[in-house]
Parts: sequence; C-alpha cells; structure tokens
Amino acid sequence: MLGKKLTHLGTQQVAWGATSWERPAEWLALPTIEVGDETLVGLMRVNDAANNHVALICAGDYTVDWGDGNTENFASGVKATHTYDFTALDAETETSGGWRQAIVVVTPQAGQALTLVNLDQTTGDTYTQGWLDVVVAGPAIGAIEIGGTTKPPTLLEQFEFVGGNVITNMTRMFYGCSSLASVPAMDTSSVTNMGGMFEGCSSLASAICTGLRYSVSIASCAFARSAIINFFTGLGTAAGAQTVNVTGNPGTASLTPDDIAIATAKGWTVTT
Repeated sequence: MLGKKLTHLGTQQVAWGATSWERPAEWLALPTIEVGDETLVGLMRVNDAANNHVALICAGDYTVDWGDGNTENFASGVKATHTYDFTALDAETETSGGWRQAIVVVTPQAGQALTLVNLDQTTGDTYTQGWLDVVVAGPAIGAIEIGGTTKPPTLLEQFEFVGGNVITNMTRMFYGCSSLASVPAMDTSSVTNMGGMFEGCSSLASAICTGLRYSVSIASCAFARSAIINFFTGLGTAAGAQTVNVTGNPGTASLTPDDIAIATAKGWTVTT
C-alpha cells in the first residue's frame, strides 16, 4: 500500500513508494546518448518570467548549445551562464503548466575531453534553475556534482549517466535534489566515497548503483520494496565492513529476510 505523501513533479504527482517514475509525455525528448559519447544533454524548464537563469561548469574546453538559438564556447573551468527569454522559445514547446522548454547540449571542443560536470552553480541570484531531466556520458569524467550546497537543481526529476566513468568520489552528488525521482543504473564501481550522495532526495523512488563496494545510504527516500531489492541487486561485493542504509523508505518494513540476504550475501551490513 502506498503512503499518502505526494510530491509535485513537473506535470504529474508521484506517490511516495511508487515502484517507478514515468517521464511526462509533454516533455521534449532528449537526443539519444550512446556509451562512449562525451556530452551532457538536459531538458530546461523556462517560465513566463524574467528569472530563467542557468549556470554550469565543465572541465575541458567546452561548447554549450542553450537550445534557444544561442551557442557559446567556454574555457575549461569557466562558468557558463545564460538567461532564457520565454517569448523566444517555440510556442509549440509550451506545456499545460504554461512553461516552455529548451534542450541544452554540452560537448567538448576539438581535442578536449569532459572530465568534470558541475550543475550546482548560481548566477548570483536566488532563483531555482530549470533542469528537469539530464543525461551525461563521458568515460574520462572523474568528478560530477549535480546537487550540492550552492544551488542544487530542485526541479530535476531524472538523472542518467550512460556508460563508464572514472569517478571515485560521489559525496553529496545529488544533495538537495528534492524532486529527483529516478537514477537509472549508474556505474559506481570506481567510487570509494558516497557520503550524503542521496541526502535530501525525498522523492527518489528508484536508483541503481552498479558495482558499488563502499557504504551508501538511501535513507528517507521513497523506495518501495521492489526498488530496494533492485538497489541491493545492483551492489557489488562489499570492500570489507560496509553498510547500506535503507531506513525511512516506504518499502523498508516489508523487506523479507531473503530480500536482505541479497545484500548480506555480498558482505554488506543492512541498516533498516
């Protein structure tokens, strides 16, 4: 039985403990990203207002197509900023909620590689950035920060990392992403620190960290029993004494000994 807690995500409501997240049909489709690509693509919400600001930082000289007819080049480590004009976007992208859409595409410049992606940025104001759905790929990426303590994208509902990476530290990667509902299978086999990765992700109903060997917490998220089982299944063999914390999820109380054994058989201590 699903709990009564509901979170308003985009154009839909997702019940606390729902088994999956469904992408709203009226959202623009993102370009297809393949394993081995080096890119970030993201769907941006643009309101009928003057506060449609966005900022990000990448390492490796990079190009940003903002999806509104503007494309800019940035040097490695330099913050990219942009302000959207609602009236400049195609009216056919307008949703039932009255906001329009742009697809942002970030790629490395010739001879460069993306090694860092950071969306926890601000243009100096207090407005929420409009990221809704983000897909990243890049085998050379060694650092990534989607949420954080600067300006986490609180409207973001899905994040996907396609293919492998060399990231070892995912501390607070999604910190404060309160609308994040889905993180499809992500390679975490190189990660040694996951501290606070999903802290503040109260809407998170599904995530899989493949090959993970070090302690992780999905406490106080929105995982149903089946989603917790999937999370356990994706874990790698624990590197010594490691803990997976699943407290405070709607499916935690219904876990069976056999469910928990999926993790403990790989050396994990499960905190319920």
